[in-house]
Amino acid sequence: MATPTASQSQSHIINIETIIGKPQLSSTIDGFQDYGPLYASSFSFEKIVAPEAGADLFASATITASALNITIQKGGFISDLRNTFLNGSPIAQITLLTLSNVGGTNKISDRLIFNNCYLLSLDTKTLADGTETAILNIRYTKFTHTVFQHKQDGTPPGQNESMFDLATNTTA
Repeated sequence: MATPTASQSQSHIINIETIIGKPQLSSTIDGFQDYGPLYASSFSFEKIVAPEAGADLFASATITASALNITIQKGGFISDLRNTFLNGSPIAQITLLTLSNVGGTNKISDRLIFNNCYLLSLDTKTLADGTETAILNIRYTKFTHTVFQHKQDGTPPGQNESMFDLATNTTA
């Protein structure tokens, strides 16, 4: 799998908050040099409602979230991540971006921010094309999702955002 470049119509990239004072990932995309390729990601939310969805307590039901599962390019930082995992140290923030080519310039079209992250598992895998990857399973306590809209000329008409704090079960 190739590293994202500025010429692609859409790129998915990731930034893992600096661990022990050095950048973890890199790219050749202007303005996003501290990001690296994101090959796959998945997570979900669920509302626990008892006894059923039509109950009066639906608005105050507890929200649960699956772990964030990501696949990234394996690099020299993998030992730092493994030490973070083994020590149980938190990663302050992980940011996933979708960049879209708007008017010949990379613009953020989608941003997912996960705060107070802990690695639950770390695995490495070699893909059929020889790409070395790291597969991370991550717990987090706060989630922010921002969708950016852009006009054809690149100007932003607005954005939509949702946030949830799993530690307090609140949108904040």
